[in-house]
Amino acid sequence: MVKNIPAYIIRYFFIAAIRLFVTTMSPLFSFSQTFILPGGWWYIQDDKPSYISDTTNSAEWKPVKVPLSLAKQNLNKENFVGWYQLRFSVPDNMLNKTLVLIIGMIDDADETYLNGEKIGSTGKFPPNEQSAWDLERKYVVPRHLLKKNNILSVRIFNGIGDGGIHDGRTLLITKKEYDTQIKHQLKNKTSYYRLTTSNGLIAAVYNQKNHEIEALYPHIFSYYDSAI
Repeated sequence: MVKNIPAYIIRYFFIAAIRLFVTTMSPLFSFSQTFILPGGWWYIQDDKPSYISDTTNSAEWKPVKVPLSLAKQNLNKENFVGWYQLRFSVPDNMLNKTLVLIIGMIDDADETYLNGEKIGSTGKFPPNEQSAWDLERKYVVPRHLLKKNNILSVRIFNGIGDGGIHDGRTLLITKKEYDTQIKHQLKNKTSYYRLTTSNGLIAAVYNQKNHEIEALYPHIFSYYDSAI
């Protein structure tokens, strides 16, 4: 059994293993055609048409985490209408393309606006409310609509129980890449989204929904170097 391996050698191979894993996975997932929405969301329990593009300077707007239910942030209220808003900038490679906005699961209904223009809705508001709490929102963004700096506004209705953007992905992806992924899923008829791999130095878990490495597990040299 090999012991007393210098720590710098172990770290070198560990980093190399991570790079190899990312390189191996890159053909399956096109990071250049995907933009994960940043943090910095705001929320208000009120309903005014001006919230489509209005600023969040008012003290009534509260910072929130997305995706995370409003009840878990002490902001939930039954039978109410509220608004989310996010201001964000995108890299140049996302401009002038037809995109798909994926904005998670919303309890119960929503109307979603980008830069003042409605791009989609799911579920129904009162008086004929209809819940779509378990459906991931996916809306096409016309190529002219996304700017360098953007305002995303989401009007929501919650009936009974918890509400808000409570789960799922929040990202922009090119329509071309989105269609490719859908075809790939249908062709292979798979429903999983967590992929595992190992190269002898590490084991890794990749989350296809969130486009990120969820976990890394060193499983050979960890017994010899506590720094890993």
